Amino acid sequence: MVLSDEQGSIGCVVVAGRVGVTSRFDVDDLRRLTAMTQQLTVAVGKGQLHAQIRHDATHDRLTGLVNRGFFETWVNEALSLPEAQGCVLFVDLDRFKEINDAFGHHAGDRLLQAVAARLQLAGPIDGLVSRFGGDEFAMFAPNLALDQASKRACGASCALA
Repeated sequence: MVLSDEQGSIGCVVVAGRVGVTSRFDVDDLRRLTAMTQQLTVAVGKGQLHAQIRHDATHDRLTGLVNRGFFETWVNEALSLPEAQGCVLFVDLDRFKEINDAFGHHAGDRLLQAVAARLQLAGPIDGLVSRFGGDEFAMFAPNLALDQASKRACGASCALA
């Protein structure tokens, strides 16, 4: 039996090998399976909705990066451990308003998405990249000492060029 919602198929239930007095499924069995399938569809749908709400609460809708609140919590937890170190790099796009004014918000959105993608590529594998809002981004590089931070910053700015 297929589990489906308004958007299409979300799963299926396969029932086989009936155990009991008869080895065939009867009308009552089919009725129970249909009711169970409907309940499973609702449960799976609620789970998907809950996951989407949780994702939307922690991520920027335009870029897909984590948002400022998630970033700050993550960095605070990462640095709360003894001997923990790391570096936070901030990126603020200069003259971004001029791009929006000259080419429109759609072009500005595409630029923000491109910057987000490049920062993710330039960012540390074990780190985190965030859109703070507007034209501001932040990157956290755990276990990065202060003397290595300028090299990382140069690498990130070169990746944007």
